[in-house]
Amino acid sequence: KARYMLESLGDKRVLLQRNHGATVVGECCASIVLAAMYLRDCARIQLAAMSSGRNFEYLDRNESYEVYKVSMSPSRCKPSWSHWTKFVQAETPNLYW
Repeated sequence: KARYMLESLGDKRVLLQRNHGATVVGECCASIVLAAMYLRDCARIQLAAMSSGRNFEYLDRNESYEVYKVSMSPSRCKPSWSHWTKFVQAETPNLYW
Protein backbone atom coordinates (compact mmCIF):
# COMPACT_ATOMS: atom_id res chain seq x y z
CA LYS A 1 0.00 0.00 0.00
CA ALA A 2 2.79 2.44 0.80
CA ARG A 3 4.31 2.11 -2.67
CA TYR A 4 0.91 2.69 -4.29
CA MET A 5 0.38 5.77 -2.11
CA LEU A 6 3.79 7.16 -3.07
CA GLU A 7 3.12 6.54 -6.75
CA SER A 8 -0.31 8.14 -6.45
CA LEU A 9 1.09 11.21 -4.67
CA GLY A 10 3.72 11.82 -7.31
CA ASP A 11 4.87 15.42 -6.88
CA LYS A 12 1.69 16.45 -5.04
CA ARG A 13 1.30 17.14 -1.32
CA VAL A 14 -2.13 15.63 -0.63
CA LEU A 15 -3.64 12.25 -1.38
CA LEU A 16 -7.38 11.92 -0.77
CA GLN A 17 -8.31 8.36 0.10
CA ARG A 18 -11.83 7.05 -0.15
CA ASN A 19 -13.03 6.00 3.33
CA HIS A 20 -9.66 6.91 4.86
CA GLY A 21 -9.36 10.71 4.75
CA ALA A 22 -6.26 12.41 3.46
CA THR A 23 -2.51 11.95 3.62
CA VAL A 24 -0.50 15.17 3.60
CA VAL A 25 3.25 15.37 3.04
CA GLY A 26 5.68 18.28 3.18
CA GLU A 27 9.15 19.55 3.92
CA CYS A 28 8.63 19.92 7.66
CA CYS A 29 6.02 19.44 10.36
CA ALA A 30 4.82 23.04 10.06
CA SER A 31 4.23 22.81 6.32
CA ILE A 32 2.34 19.52 6.72
CA VAL A 33 0.06 20.82 9.48
CA LEU A 34 -0.61 24.09 7.65
CA ALA A 35 -1.37 22.26 4.40
CA ALA A 36 -3.80 19.97 6.24
CA MET A 37 -5.53 22.96 7.85
CA TYR A 38 -5.70 24.76 4.51
CA LEU A 39 -7.19 21.64 2.92
CA ARG A 40 -9.80 21.41 5.71
CA ASP A 41 -10.74 25.08 5.35
CA CYS A 42 -10.98 24.88 1.56
CA ALA A 43 -13.18 21.77 1.80
CA ARG A 44 -15.54 23.58 4.21
CA ILE A 45 -15.76 26.59 1.92
CA GLN A 46 -16.38 24.43 -1.13
CA LEU A 47 -19.08 22.41 0.65
CA ALA A 48 -20.84 25.61 1.75
CA ALA A 49 -20.65 27.03 -1.77
CA MET A 50 -21.98 23.83 -3.33
CA SER A 51 -24.77 23.62 -0.74
CA SER A 52 -25.93 27.15 -1.55
CA GLY A 53 -27.46 26.01 -4.82
CA ARG A 54 -25.78 28.86 -6.67
CA ASN A 55 -23.53 28.40 -9.67
CA PHE A 56 -19.87 29.05 -9.09
CA GLU A 57 -16.74 28.60 -11.12
CA TYR A 58 -13.75 26.58 -9.96
CA LEU A 59 -10.26 27.96 -10.30
CA ASP A 60 -8.45 26.40 -13.20
CA ARG A 61 -5.21 24.46 -12.62
CA ASN A 62 -2.96 27.50 -13.18
CA GLU A 63 -5.03 29.79 -10.94
CA SER A 64 -5.09 27.15 -8.24
CA TYR A 65 -1.33 26.70 -8.42
CA GLU A 66 -0.74 30.45 -8.11
CA VAL A 67 -2.90 30.57 -4.96
CA TYR A 68 -1.03 27.56 -3.60
CA LYS A 69 2.38 29.14 -4.21
CA VAL A 70 1.39 32.25 -2.27
CA SER A 71 -0.50 30.45 0.51
CA MET A 72 2.11 27.79 1.16
CA SER A 73 5.30 29.74 0.46
CA PRO A 74 8.11 29.42 3.02
CA SER A 75 7.78 33.14 3.80
CA ARG A 76 4.17 32.54 4.92
CA CYS A 77 4.76 29.20 6.60
CA LYS A 78 6.81 30.45 9.55
CA PRO A 79 4.45 33.30 10.59
CA SER A 80 1.40 31.06 10.14
CA TRP A 81 3.00 28.31 12.21
CA SER A 82 3.90 30.80 14.93
CA HIS A 83 0.33 32.11 15.00
CA TRP A 84 -1.24 28.65 15.21
CA THR A 85 1.11 27.32 17.87
CA LYS A 86 0.38 30.35 20.07
CA PHE A 87 -3.34 29.81 19.50
CA VAL A 88 -3.16 26.12 20.43
CA GLN A 89 -1.04 26.85 23.49
CA ALA A 90 -3.58 29.45 24.67
CA GLU A 91 -6.51 27.10 24.05
CA THR A 92 -4.87 24.08 25.70
CA PRO A 93 -2.87 25.40 28.65
CA ASN A 94 -2.86 22.03 30.44
CA LEU A 95 -0.89 20.25 27.73
CA TYR A 96 2.83 19.77 28.17
CA TRP A 97 4.37 22.76 26.43
